[in-house]
Amino acid sequence: MKNRHSWLCQTVFFVLVLASILLPPPAYCYIEYLNPEVVDHVEVTLVVEPTSGPVPLSVKFTSTAKAVIHYADEVDENEGGGSVDPREPLYKDKELTPKKPDDQTIKDPGTYTFTATAKYGGKEGKATVTVVVKKTLPEGIDVKDDANVDNLSDEMIEALEQVVEVWDDNNAPTPVITSGNDGEHGEGSLHYEDEAVDLRGNNVSDEEMQQLADDLQEALGDDYDVIAEFFPDDPDTEQDESLNDHIHVEYDPR
Repeated sequence: MKNRHSWLCQTVFFVLVLASILLPPPAYCYIEYLNPEVVDHVEVTLVVEPTSGPVPLSVKFTSTAKAVIHYADEVDENEGGGSVDPREPLYKDKELTPKKPDDQTIKDPGTYTFTATAKYGGKEGKATVTVVVKKTLPEGIDVKDDANVDNLSDEMIEALEQVVEVWDDNNAPTPVITSGNDGEHGEGSLHYEDEAVDLRGNNVSDEEMQQLADDLQEALGDDYDVIAEFFPDDPDTEQDESLNDHIHVEYDPR
């Protein structure tokens, strides 16, 4: 009986020794608070509604801000002395009141950039937004979705006002701008930046299209080029190219 007890004690001791060798030491973690706390960075958001539109454009801004503060470290002593950093930084947020742009009405076309900022603990954050304000086209004229007419010159806006009148006088369908940039149009005529458009011509007859171009040229005068452009069918493909017929209108006092 005594020998059995001795054998049992030896076995238990052996198991305990083996466990101490094979098993990792118990985890020992604690929180070490920083004094003083450290501001890591400041985050700012800025939203504007709407982001684009015709003049006059009323815009409203909303903004939030927070400081991200390093306030403590979680320390794992089991990682100490190795290649792994035993410290895991802990962060908290502090809500801030940002300095944001005032709500306003923009009366001039252009691209505008607005910024909101916030500062805390020697750190600064900021956020920016962009607003695109477009010129207002005359009533009674439509624009194809992919036609870029956002920055037409004042002279072209005046020309479009004449377009509406000429089309009305001829009882023509609503004029449609199909392009704001499609290359050269005849000798000495170019699509100058923001000073030319094409108007749909495939919704009227060739004679009506030429009449519209002639009347518009007379109304606009010599500072403008108005060209009725007809596209003959391709004899090889027999494709109907008349769908590309258009009236080119360009401010060209040069």
